[in-house]
Formats: sequence, structure tokens, C-alpha cells
Amino acid sequence: DDPLRCLRAYRFSSQLGFKIHPETIQYIDKYKKLLSNVAVERVQVELIKLFEGKYCSENLEKMKENGLLFQIFPELEKEIKVPPNLHHHLGLLDHSIETVRQIEILENTMPAWFIEKLNSDQANGIKYISLLKIAGLLHDLGKPETWQIDEEGRHRFIKHDEIGAQKAVDLLKRLKFSKNACKYITKLIKYHIYPSQLIREDEPATEKAIFRMFRKLESETPDVILIAMADRLSARGPEITEDIVRKNLNGLQQFLDIYSKSKEKVESLPKLLSGNDVMEILEIPVGPRVGAILKTLKEAQISGDINTREEAIAFIKGLEFKNNK
Repeated sequence: DDPLRCLRAYRFSSQLGFKIHPETIQYIDKYKKLLSNVAVERVQVELIKLFEGKYCSENLEKMKENGLLFQIFPELEKEIKVPPNLHHHLGLLDHSIETVRQIEILENTMPAWFIEKLNSDQANGIKYISLLKIAGLLHDLGKPETWQIDEEGRHRFIKHDEIGAQKAVDLLKRLKFSKNACKYITKLIKYHIYPSQLIREDEPATEKAIFRMFRKLESETPDVILIAMADRLSARGPEITEDIVRKNLNGLQQFLDIYSKSKEKVESLPKLLSGNDVMEILEIPVGPRVGAILKTLKEAQISGDINTREEAIAFIKGLEFKNNK
């Protein structure tokens, strides 16, 4: 009578930790295909609640086993074909579900200010943690399309992050997610490997590179770092030693600590120039360029290069000179 109950069973299990009765599982197996007849908006509501639950990952695993997962996310079925490799001890789909599980484990180890954000509403009663776990499940959506095996037998997935973000847009639109939710999830997918790319064995990331990352990721910086941590913990192939994992997690934790301190510093910094000041001094119109200049100025303040209004004026004029040149 209402095929949405097939999904609602897993939503209840995710939120409450209950086990689904074997007879109910039989009904789900029999009627799961009728879920396509249900209004997408109703499916989305159940999905959001499922991902918000503390037992989400184990229910995603069960949904994978009986195929209900592919009724909702048919794009994920392609991930079954990508096997474990030197970097990943799990096949791609299992790795994606394991990433969600690691997010659930890591969530409560985060700083209080970050936990508060994760449990706050992104929009319309939808919590950040729910959307972040959806991003965790979809973070490697671009891998099946970019999968190559080189002459040495290594698996390559060049630009899978960018392609995955693009593919996620259509998926999220189909499920009627809002523009803001779509923007948030796709940003996390697009940049999920960015923080780890800054961690090098030979030398630590420079302050300039770190703050460039903060400027690019903006308020989603800690969210992307959490995805990167979960991704690292979900990939334990034969070439990934405990030392590699430890160094990566330590580096990511350091980024999170620097972000937290810079966030506190930003809130206490005086406002040296306004948007109107920038437009008047540089004689430029309203537009995104003004915001970009103010962000660069704020970064210089955080690093201690700029401390007075006079220094700020000279700084943005220098930027203007470089841009014109």
C-alpha cells in the first residue's frame, strides 16, 4: 500500500538501533521495486533521517545486500565492479559505506564547536551531519568512470573528485535536494582529497598553502577535513602502512587545530577596511572581486603581515598593481 515503508524500516533501524524482523525483510525484498512509484520528496525525507541516525552505515550495508540501496542510488551499482587495490583493502562500494562508518566514529571525537555545527541545521531542519554522511557515501562517485590500470598494475582514478562532484549534481537534483544542500555536498566531494594532498613526508605544508586551503574551502573546511580523515581510515590496502595512516591523520588534525585558532583570531581581529573602502580606494565596482580582496586582506591579517589601516591600504593597492600587471 505504501512502498516507502521499505525505506522507512531502515530509517527506524538507523535512528533507534533496532533489528528488522526477518518477515519484514521478506516484504522489503518483494516490494522494493515499487519504491520508484513513491513521490521523490517523501523518499528524500526518509533518506535524510536515515543518514542522521547513529546506525546509518550498518543499515546502508544491509540495503546494499538486498538491493534497496540501488533503487535509490542506481549510480552506486557501478562501484561494485571496482575491486580492492594496493591502496584499498575494500572494493569501492564497501569503501564508500566504510567511509560513512568512520564518520560516525570520528564525529564524537571532534572539537565541541565542530560537533555543535554538525548537529545544527544546514537548512529546513536538515542537519549538517546528515548531508556530510551523504557526501561520504558519494565521495568516490567519479571513480568508476575514471578507473584505469597502468602498465605496473596500479589503479588510477585521475580527476575522480571533480567528475564525482559533477555527477552528484544530477543525482541530488533527482532526489529533490535544495540548491544549498547540493552545493554543500558537491563541495565536500570535489575537495575531499585536497587536505591530504598538502601533507608531504619530506616537508610540512607551508602556512601560505594552509591558508589558501582555508580560503578556498571557507566554512566547509572542517567538514572536508573530517571526510578526508574518514576516507584515510577506510583505505588500508597492502601499501598503506600504519605509519602512513598516522602521519596523514596527524597532519589533518593539525589543519583542524590551525583552522580553529585562525577562526578565533578572525573573530577578534579589527575590521581595517570595508567593502566600500575597497571600492573607493581601488575605484572598482560592486562584485565578487571586492569579496576576494577582503578575504586576501583577512588572510594577511591572520598571518600578522597586516596590522594597521595604512598597511591594509598599501596591501590592497599592491594587489591591484599585480592584478593589472
